[in-house]
This record gives sequence, C-alpha cells and structure tokens, in this order.
Amino acid sequence: MVMFGGFWVILHFVLAATPIYWVYWPIVNNSIMTLSFLHFYRKWYIYGESDMSSMQLHGDFGVGFKRFKSQEYGNDCMMFYPCSKTLPTTKIAAYDDLKSYVAGSKLTGQGAAGVGSFVHRLVSGMVPDA
Repeated sequence: MVMFGGFWVILHFVLAATPIYWVYWPIVNNSIMTLSFLHFYRKWYIYGESDMSSMQLHGDFGVGFKRFKSQEYGNDCMMFYPCSKTLPTTKIAAYDDLKSYVAGSKLTGQGAAGVGSFVHRLVSGMVPDA
C-alpha cells in the first residue's frame, strides 16, 4: 500500500466503506484516490527507480550478498552480511529464476500489469560472494 500513495489509499478505502449518503461523495472519494496516484508518480519521478542506488552506507563495511538453496527443503535463500567497503559493488538481479517468477505471478494473478517491473528490477550496491 505504501508504494501506491500510502496514507491516501488507505483513507480512500476507509471512506469508501463508510456509508455516507451525499450525492457528490463518490466524486470526492475518487478524487482522493486520484491525488494519491499523482502523489506516487511525483515521488517516483523525483526519486527514480527504487534500486537502492542512492543509499549511502556509513562506516567501514559494505553489503555482501549470497543467494543459495537450502539443502533440507530446497527453499531459495538470500544472505546479507558485512564485507569490506573496498570491494567493487554491482547491481544484482532481484530474482534468481526470472522466467519462473513471471510465469508464477501471472498464474496467481499478481503480475498482470507489472511484469515489466519484475524483469528490470535490480538491487544496487551489493558485493556478490565476497
């Protein structure tokens, strides 16, 4: 909910569930929802893609990253750990098996409109297998 305007979207849903019998109420409530989307797109335009590239770490450590499958149950695991800040950082794909993730998202109805965001999603500033 936060990524689509935060408080305003929740306010829209609460007000939509409230029985208010005023002829112009649907227009007012939908205006609140429209303003929440405009607020979201304005923030997205200002701050850009949320790939953590603008995050500044303080101290002597960077973020190490390792992706693996657990041997016992076969679950996908990601491990983040401190490593030397002098090691070169890269952008890492957010999903290990992107084709399976997109197909599963479409089957469950989660990725109908946002499949493009899955394909291009990267996380910046990681040191793989340090």
